[in-house]
Amino acid sequence: MKRDWFRFVTNKAATTTPGADAEIFVFGDIGETYWSEGVSAQSFVDQLAALEDTAELAIRINSYGGSAWDGMAIANAIMRFDGHTTCYIDGVAASAASIVAFAGDDVVASKYSRGMLHNASAMVMGTADDMREVATQIEALNATMAAYYADRSADPKLDAAAFAAIMAAETWYSADEMLAVGLITSIDTSTVREEVEKAAASALAKTSEPYAAQGIPALPTTKESKPMAFKDDLAKRLGKDPADLTDEDLYKAALDALGDPEPASGGPAAPASTDTPATGAPEAPAGAPGGAPAPAAAPTPVPAAASAGTVTVDSAAFEDLKRQAAMGAKAFEDAQAKSDQAVVDKAIEEGRIPLARAGHYLALMSADRTDTIDLLTNRLAKDAAVPMHEMGHSADLAPVATVTENDRYKTFTKGLGI
Repeated sequence: MKRDWFRFVTNKAATTTPGADAEIFVFGDIGETYWSEGVSAQSFVDQLAALEDTAELAIRINSYGGSAWDGMAIANAIMRFDGHTTCYIDGVAASAASIVAFAGDDVVASKYSRGMLHNASAMVMGTADDMREVATQIEALNATMAAYYADRSADPKLDAAAFAAIMAAETWYSADEMLAVGLITSIDTSTVREEVEKAAASALAKTSEPYAAQGIPALPTTKESKPMAFKDDLAKRLGKDPADLTDEDLYKAALDALGDPEPASGGPAAPASTDTPATGAPEAPAGAPGGAPAPAAAPTPVPAAASAGTVTVDSAAFEDLKRQAAMGAKAFEDAQAKSDQAVVDKAIEEGRIPLARAGHYLALMSADRTDTIDLLTNRLAKDAAVPMHEMGHSADLAPVATVTENDRYKTFTKGLGI
């Protein structure tokens, strides 16, 4: 059954891309295929024409390619579109699909996406002249695609000759690499937890440690926690009514729970209070006699021994610890990459996936390592993609007698006296 490799969504309320008036999903082969699973560029262009009043068009792409000429025709249609176009690489934009992907006014690639550029290929059957003619046509097509990539790239140093070399090497790009060569305008990191949320969670976790030592439950570390919610939760965990506590009361209650009724030397002072000083309590002098500023108080000496559980190190040792931690993180990253590659190589060896899909599954590892490993080791059957064992052969042939066993040969040699 013939199927479309793209889908149009024209109802703005139903689009998944914020701000888009219409969406096109290119999730399949570009153009007609041998198995008729694609659809021609003409069909795409006809339906695109129906969106002529669309101000913001989103094209979402996940395709390994197909017909280069269909890809070029679709790219030209996108570039001619009156509205603003944004192409999103959701998974992979390879071969002819990369031609379509880079046609948008803006091109946004998912952090976990991949792009691939290579030379065109074709199958031909005929005479030597037929093959030479097709080779000439393919070389011309490669030159056209190289010029297209150079025109779409924002890097002025990369001309058609540079992209011709890139294509000849069949180059796979990560999102960062596509941005570096100017083929995309930005990277979509919406699926990555923001650094500020990571920092907030880390800070809340550290704040909870002293209370945990006193048997007080840990504080919430979710990104929904807000300052007021944090204060209310802390008061409740200390057995206090949040409505009856000022900031100063909450501060003192926390110190009491820690067994430290006064701030430690050199530690933070209690929050300022607007209450009237107690009767008879002397007020601090505004200054020295004659209006001169009061002499500065002597600095409080920092205690030699910090509280239990705290280790003091000099700055040089601390920097060395950070350096070693960075080296450890890099070593772990390298080991993880080797482990991922080993799983993919094993899947190729067992015929679960073809070699050409290795980059795709390595990209999936970055997005969801556990599920991808299970897919490559359990859910995909051996020999399903690439048969690695004998699947059958022709009927067994009867053994052929050697020349020396042939009766005619024996007669011939006998007549020669051999």
